[in-house]
Amino acid sequence: YALVSSGLEPRLTYLDRPVKSPIANSNTPPTGRIAVVVLAVQGITRMWRADPTTLRFATTLLQTVTQSLINRSGGCEVKSVGNSQLVVFQGLWRAASFCCELQASLVLQPWPPELQCLPDAAEQKDDTGHFLFHGLRVRIGISAGETQYISNPHAGRPEYPPDLIKRAAHFCSMPLGGYTVLGTSE
Repeated sequence: YALVSSGLEPRLTYLDRPVKSPIANSNTPPTGRIAVVVLAVQGITRMWRADPTTLRFATTLLQTVTQSLINRSGGCEVKSVGNSQLVVFQGLWRAASFCCELQASLVLQPWPPELQCLPDAAEQKDDTGHFLFHGLRVRIGISAGETQYISNPHAGRPEYPPDLIKRAAHFCSMPLGGYTVLGTSE
């Protein structure tokens, strides 16, 4: 699935709320028919090496936007490691809606101008001048299926069986940044 930003209106009102913790949210971990979403930033290691100051700001903006959308969409962030996040939703529709809104929102963010010098984040426009890509590009994989979570009091977060997680991670590794790949267990 590709998402093009033409005709979208920016939604930046949620940026004024601080994010207390990268995994802090009040959404209950879903069970039953769920969708696992894995997010990763394209070319993040190259960009960190090329311009760490700009990336510090850009990744903070990305985390703020992502966390706000996770909370609004009813997602539950299960894990955040490096540039990757694992988010679980009750049902495929919520997950897909979150992914579309995230991809559209990222194109509209006030990214630092210095990102334009980095090939993995440089803006690209279509023939009519609408943004195709602008700023950090996130690859997303979604896997849906039936499962239950396991409560892990030591980690302070739920844990899910690895089959859906591995499948979502595999789907996340397939596209370029700015794209989402979806699959189910059926």
